[in-house]
Amino acid sequence: MKNIVIISLVSIAIGFSISKIFFSSKEIHSGRDVATALTKKNLIKPEKVELKKEIKRSPETLHITKSILNASSFFKKNQIERDIATDEVRQHIANNPEESYSVIKTLFKNGTLDTDPILKGSLLVEAAFIKGKENEVREMALEAIYAENIPKEKKLSELATENDINKEYSDDPKILGMAQYYDAFMATTRGNEGQLFDQSIEIIENQPNIKVQRLIAKKFLENFPKIGPEFWETLKRKNIELIPPGGKITIKGISYQ
Repeated sequence: MKNIVIISLVSIAIGFSISKIFFSSKEIHSGRDVATALTKKNLIKPEKVELKKEIKRSPETLHITKSILNASSFFKKNQIERDIATDEVRQHIANNPEESYSVIKTLFKNGTLDTDPILKGSLLVEAAFIKGKENEVREMALEAIYAENIPKEKKLSELATENDINKEYSDDPKILGMAQYYDAFMATTRGNEGQLFDQSIEIIENQPNIKVQRLIAKKFLENFPKIGPEFWETLKRKNIELIPPGGKITIKGISYQ
């Protein structure tokens, strides 16, 4: 009799466990290995729950998050409201850099900022000057640079003159955001010109859009005129042509052609 009771209890426990496996998570799809799905659930779900708990625990975090979202054009705020929110964000970063950085990083990682490249870029620039966060911000800036998909536009023969080259490149939010991502990368790598040189060449090589290529090159040449000629020659050796044949561009008194 005792054995029958034990067997019954075990059967009930197993049945209960199986029902939990099949009905507790929308993440689990039919035909997928149950153990894998449960592992995925354990890895992802608690982190999101923990984030919600963290936000609820901190009124300051909620305030910072609200200010950031109000600064975004995605939420259709008027320019005055967005400017006020932007000033609030800067004040939050100045007064509470750790918590502000935590919010920025969370919004960056969960994709919330992807809808507004300009805001995303400006936040990375602000975060670049938070002490102790340089390495993390550098990685986020590079991630943003390589992730932004800006298609190829014009042929070399259709490019602008030198005067036009020195004007604003584009009003495309993605390109304007890219300019700020690169600014954040430079700000966090300022003490390492070798890395800046090599990484900037790599960034230009990996960008199909010539406006972005020229934007990155121009920013590098403006900031590092002493090694500008070497940078330009390196691009030419890699067959990266950024100005029409016979043309030239002058930056910081140095002509490149």
